[in-house]
Amino acid sequence: ALNGEARKAAKEALQTAHDNGESGKTTDSKYYNATEAPKSAYDQALTGAETTLSNDNATLADYQAAKKAIDDAYGKLDGQATNKEGLEAAIAKVNTAKGDGTYDNSSVTAKSALDAALEVAKNADNDTNASQATVDDATKKLTDALAGLDNTQAKDIQAPEALVPVPAANKDSVIQSDKDAIVANVK
Repeated sequence: ALNGEARKAAKEALQTAHDNGESGKTTDSKYYNATEAPKSAYDQALTGAETTLSNDNATLADYQAAKKAIDDAYGKLDGQATNKEGLEAAIAKVNTAKGDGTYDNSSVTAKSALDAALEVAKNADNDTNASQATVDDATKKLTDALAGLDNTQAKDIQAPEALVPVPAANKDSVIQSDKDAIVANVK
């Protein structure tokens, strides 16, 4: 009976390790930021645990070996915590551009691209489980969209060659040729 209790406890420990491993795929940066080889080995250990858990004839040693495989594979995961410093700096640059007129003087297309990239960037920044790849991608898209503001409508406008004075006394008395000259200079 003692061996039956140990077997049951080992099965429960394996089930817990397996469940924690599966949920950790989306919540543990050590997994989702890991390189492919250790990630694959960990996935295989979890799959092996499923097989062992579904085997009614599994022994105490089987449960212990499957749990050890999960623990060993987890120990080899090389993912680091997601670094969001670059993303947060890019978001700050966008907020500055929106406040200094660069944004307002940009084309509708450039503004739309920046707004969309900023939304994605903010979502990635607020996501506590965002992978490094997701953060890096959002940072690149935001930086590219911000660079797109450099080709602004305002920079394409040229100053008029000669200013045409408008009589201050009665603006309604401007003759048609002066009106045409003003319109031509504004274009």
